[in-house]
This record gives sequence, C-alpha cells and structure tokens, in this order.
Amino acid sequence: MVEKWVRRALDKGVDGLREEYMGLKRYVPEGMTVNAFQGTYESGKSRYKDVPCQDKYRVILKWPGITDDYIHANYVATPINEKRFICTQGPMPKSVDDFWHMVVQEESDSIVMVTNTIEKGFNKCEQYWPNDQGQSVSFGGVDITNTLVRALAPDETGVRVCVLAVKWKEGGKERSREIRHYQWIDWPDRGVPPCRLTAMVRFYIPPSIVDSHPVKK
Repeated sequence: MVEKWVRRALDKGVDGLREEYMGLKRYVPEGMTVNAFQGTYESGKSRYKDVPCQDKYRVILKWPGITDDYIHANYVATPINEKRFICTQGPMPKSVDDFWHMVVQEESDSIVMVTNTIEKGFNKCEQYWPNDQGQSVSFGGVDITNTLVRALAPDETGVRVCVLAVKWKEGGKERSREIRHYQWIDWPDRGVPPCRLTAMVRFYIPPSIVDSHPVKK
C-alpha cells in the first residue's frame, strides 16, 4: 500500500501534488467543525488563517496546570492504527511549550521535521530542539538535551538525526525518554528525495509526530 502511494506521488510530481492539494484544501467534509481553531491565529497559536484544525481529530492537551487545551495538531489514521501519526504545524513562539507537552503526553519517540526553520527568508518553524550535540534547552517544564547528531545513513546525508534526552516531572517523580528527531534538510523544490526514513518510522508503535508547513501559493 505504501509503495503504491509513493509511486502515485512520483507520477504526479510536485506540480501535480500541489494542484491536488489546492483542490482538497477547498473541500470541507460534511459535519466538519473547527471551533477550537477559531481565534487561534490572532492569539499566536496557529500559523495560517486558512489552514484549520479539525475538532474531531485534534490532539487535546492534558498537561497539568494549563488553561488552554489547543494545539494545531491532528491525528492521522492508517489501517493498522487510528492514531498512527500526528501532523502538526511547525511550532511558533507561543506554541513551543504546547508542542513538547504533546510529545510527552502522546508518548511519542520520533519527530519527523520536513521543513527548515527559515525558508526563502521566511520563518517557518521555531528552533524548538537543541540543534548541536551537548546543547540543552527547556520548554514548559520539559528539559531536552541533544546527546548525538548524525546523518540518517552514510549515503543519506539529507536527513539529519538528533538523539534527544527528554526529562520532565510527573506526579512529583522525574521521568525521561529518548526521542529521535529527524530533519529533512534538503527536500528539493522539484522532486521527491530518495530516502529510507519512512521505512524506519513504519514500525514505531507510539504516534510519530510530523511537523511541517503547508503548501502555500
């Protein structure tokens, strides 16, 4: 099934996929509501006014002490799991804390980033993770340390892998988890990069988080 999808994407090409996306973007499923999304562009929690977050499939934050359960993130189902992936926008200054609360809450152990922080002079994503080995950052009570940086494989240097040690407190006890952060740093403007990344995350059981920015014209 995955191979069929990949072949279809390759046949369509970037222009074909962009055209298909713009058509789907105008489609509103019957009964779809986006109530939680309303007003979040103005409050700095959503990047675009015209890219809503569905109520039915949105991730609801349950972090202790928060007053707003919204994050621009939706579960994506596959035949093997109703919550196989979480697709989310690249974190913004006011949503970085929410992003890490979601990572911890959903017990995710992989993050796939298919964008750069800056593209063509525009900010597409905050620097929400420690980029260099040995560097540490903290967001919303979650401490993240970069313990290793490497390429996905010797022949696949276009995907940068950071191994992150993540720590937080839960019920007065310190918790920790190792998370792998995959950043696709050389996605070509006119094509699809050859890469085994999808094969690597296919067998992860907790939901993999995919952050990016939508196609804009």
